[in-house]
Amino acid sequence: MSRTLSGGHRLPVWVVVLLLLPVLAGCGGKRTGFVTGKVTFRGQPVTSGAVTFYSEDGRVDSGQLSIEGNYTIAQAPRGVVKVTVVPGQPRPAPKLNKSVPGGVSSVEHPKTEQPPTHGARAGAPPNFPKKYHDPDKSGLTYTVTGGEQTINIRLD
Repeated sequence: MSRTLSGGHRLPVWVVVLLLLPVLAGCGGKRTGFVTGKVTFRGQPVTSGAVTFYSEDGRVDSGQLSIEGNYTIAQAPRGVVKVTVVPGQPRPAPKLNKSVPGGVSSVEHPKTEQPPTHGARAGAPPNFPKKYHDPDKSGLTYTVTGGEQTINIRLD
């Protein structure tokens, strides 16, 4: 059996299969994993910021930290990864200004010099080491496999 190519050339089917084999093999091997976890610093959740995974071959992906310290990286690079954790900056909750004519409330944004108010997202925990911002200094390495996995990151 042979296959007709554009231009009228014929190739045996086994040649076509051999040519397609590397392409098919590449599609089946997923190069990412789905990683979830929690980041804690001295036993407390890191409540804002980002976790980033850096692979040895230069692939990078990151996920945001929730108020509970949880993160998800949907396409984490597979293999050994270096990890950084960069906490977010504190963001005070906006205050409602109830003295607006007509009964409509407006939002007053506090000055950045004010400390966060109750319910505000906490930023970097006190004394959070800068080494966790750099993949070469963080000391955080993990192995990401295909499929779903949990990697909890405990920092001191």
